[in-house]
Amino acid sequence: MPTQVGARDAAAKIRFAVCNHALSSERKLRMRVLLAGASGAIGMPLIGRLRTAGHDVLAIHRSPAGRAKLAAAGAMPVQADVLGPGSAAPRAGGPGA
Repeated sequence: MPTQVGARDAAAKIRFAVCNHALSSERKLRMRVLLAGASGAIGMPLIGRLRTAGHDVLAIHRSPAGRAKLAAAGAMPVQADVLGPGSAAPRAGGPGA
């Protein structure tokens, strides 16, 4: 079973891979991206890059402060705890990535 730190590292690598694929694609593909850890050091720059590329960003947050920060960055805040019970995906309305 991976540790929380290992799981976070893996999640960060996945977010970068998805973002890099979306941004480097020559096709003009508009995606709806669900971003976990969106208000962190990695997530905030990704929101900017994805929004600049024309994608919609659904950004997971846990606190009211996170909600305000994400909304100001141009993302659609989704309150959830991805490590808690239940899934955030149904609340996000069907993201494309």
